Amino acid sequence: MRRLDNLTISGDGNPVTKLSVWRPYVVFRLAHFSLKHINGSEVSSGSSRLVVVVMVMVVVVAAAAAVVMVVVVVVVVVVVVVVVVVLL
Repeated sequence: MRRLDNLTISGDGNPVTKLSVWRPYVVFRLAHFSLKHINGSEVSSGSSRLVVVVMVMVVVVAAAAAVVMVVVVVVVVVVVVVVVVVLL
């Protein structure tokens, strides 16, 4: 499938529509299909740009979390080495 112009997700019996982030998530995940409308409302280029900005922020936060994890691992290794050296 190369194009998906319209997507309709019924709110009846579908709990995903109760989440505030479901629409931006759909725009992000289906961006490669050139989605034009979700539930009858137009997907504007502004909302697409907002989704990209949010996803970039998520990637930056994930990268920062990875850096913090590396630092924590290094600190733990250093502490373990110091403890082993002191006890020997």
